[in-house]
Amino acid sequence: MGGGESSFDTEKILPGEEELLRPPFVCVPLHEGSSFLGILYLGFSGTRKFLPEEMDLVSTIAGEMEGAFRQANLCEQRGQALSELGALHQLGIAVTSTLKVEDLLGSIIRTGSKILKARGGVLRLEDKRTKALKGPIEPGGLPPASL
Repeated sequence: MGGGESSFDTEKILPGEEELLRPPFVCVPLHEGSSFLGILYLGFSGTRKFLPEEMDLVSTIAGEMEGAFRQANLCEQRGQALSELGALHQLGIAVTSTLKVEDLLGSIIRTGSKILKARGGVLRLEDKRTKALKGPIEPGGLPPASL
């Protein structure tokens, strides 16, 4: 191969872009479904053309990387779902084991905050007689006299 060969068709290259194509390289976009993840860039220090077998190998490597990203994303989603199920299970235990409304409402706030990844929450209840909002009820609950 000659010293000036590129792995790209040089007929469609603008004059200022010619130097960008040396040394030979290949860029493959990485994506998961419709989400763009990045670019796999492989380059060589000499001048050469990529063989079809090498391009197939690069494509296979990119596909495996996309699979690894997909697997990592699924593991993260699974962890989040397990965390949410655990929080809901704890809420179910609180609902069936306590008769104190304050404790139950505090548990609901804690569970909702955990599932939504919020820093905290407050609940205000309407006083049926005055129509005013009472509270706040925070995750720790309030003394019974305040409800």
